[in-house]
Amino acid sequence: MARDALNMRQEVVSLCDQVERFGYRSSDGTEQITFGELAKINELISGRFACILESAQKYRLMQFPGKSLSKGKDDNIIISLSRKNREIQQYFCHTKHLLPNNPEGNLWIDIDCDRRAHYAWVTHVRQVSSDKASYHVQCDMAGDDEVTETWQTCFPFGTEEEVRIEATCLVEPMVIFKLLIVTVNTPTVVCDPVEHCENSPIDEVKDSIDQLVYMHASENLSTNTYDTATEVIPVDTKNCPPNTEKKERKCIHMEIRPLVRLYRKHSASPPPQ
Repeated sequence: MARDALNMRQEVVSLCDQVERFGYRSSDGTEQITFGELAKINELISGRFACILESAQKYRLMQFPGKSLSKGKDDNIIISLSRKNREIQQYFCHTKHLLPNNPEGNLWIDIDCDRRAHYAWVTHVRQVSSDKASYHVQCDMAGDDEVTETWQTCFPFGTEEEVRIEATCLVEPMVIFKLLIVTVNTPTVVCDPVEHCENSPIDEVKDSIDQLVYMHASENLSTNTYDTATEVIPVDTKNCPPNTEKKERKCIHMEIRPLVRLYRKHSASPPPQ
């Protein structure tokens, strides 16, 4: 429904533009055209032409006698624009609505803005200057008999009996900062090297260690500590590789000699030397 209404408004604005382009101006500057000429321009949309013309009259943008016109009978009837086509096109370009043209209203509001705005309660819009527009609204004042809310009296408020007490001490809130300290003990990792020969049994070489202790990380919670956790050193474990015998690689002697032909292919082979 909203899209159909927008299409109808757009067709009304297009019809007003045709009056200015293909019509003429009267002695007082009113843009006019005959019904026969306007109907001939819109022959392709003759089914919707009558509905568009009635909508333009309904919104007070076009003036012609009667409510509907028929082709052939009313070809000489003059159709006039109630407002200037430039104002109609500009208002639709800014708001996508038709220019309000209702004579009702009792208050004019001037707005310093070169762009038009649309409000449902505005009855008329006119251009004062290039950067100022005037909006016509209906402002009704309420009568005394229409005020139903009763006034409530306010009791007087005195400060003579009020006793003020000044502050004697300043109390600051106690704030406790707690940080988490991470303590990391790096364990000692010992690898047993192994010596291996071709014709000897495997003997293990071990270093005597009195006591091997593996520690783990622990967390301690302290108060009012601003130290940061130290960087944890990663544990690097290295193994002693066994002694392996190196094998000699066999070398294979190969030669690649190119075959070069010094004579043309179709010529005879050279005599043997």
